[in-house]
Amino acid sequence: MDQELDEVWAQHALRVEATLDRITHDSIAQEKENFIIRTLRALPAEQRVGMRVLDVGCGVGQYVKQAKLLGCNAEGIEISGRAVEIAINHGLNVRQGDMRCLPYGDTVFDLVIAGGSMEHFRDTERALREVRRVLKPNGVLLGNVPYRYTLFVLAKFAQQAAGVWKCGYEKSFSMRRWRELCRECGFEITTVERSRYRAGERKILGGMLEFADGITNLIGLGGHHIFFAAQASVIR
Repeated sequence: MDQELDEVWAQHALRVEATLDRITHDSIAQEKENFIIRTLRALPAEQRVGMRVLDVGCGVGQYVKQAKLLGCNAEGIEISGRAVEIAINHGLNVRQGDMRCLPYGDTVFDLVIAGGSMEHFRDTERALREVRRVLKPNGVLLGNVPYRYTLFVLAKFAQQAAGVWKCGYEKSFSMRRWRELCRECGFEITTVERSRYRAGERKILGGMLEFADGITNLIGLGGHHIFFAAQASVIR
């Protein structure tokens, strides 16, 4: 990772560190929007116990902690050294590394999480194939990637043009292209949801985009991310 981008993700890790302390059994039980947490929580308790879960591009380890509290044997891999340091300081099993070259053997994990991480480099296919390699037969990938046909993408392009975009390289996908890419890399999508855009730190602009996104959702467009569950299948 180049030095500028490393600093971007280090600062992001510091901003979200406090979220780790807010993750509890109660917060997991009350979660209504996050597809990944809802899907994990819906698994039978006896299935979750001891299930080997890997979060690729885990940041400070929010999903690692949530999976751990649900009874899974959870760990994460993250490219930012600062984020890894924070995760370890919170007692989480996280190591530094690149999801495009995972330091694990074949067919090791029952479930892999990729929550908003695979869009940040050009060779997404390489990461998908690595995830497929480390998953057990019939293993599951849970994740999300940015949806292409949404006002958020336009806002992102505007920020990039203005030089104020702070998240480095990021691509987006249509539903069709993401299904095709997963299939090419050995996955069959079984469930998909499109999340709504939510106002962030920029309340005025974000609020306007959130309102407009609600309108475009009425005609089948809009949203923010494609959330999905994908079953490991035959690699093509």
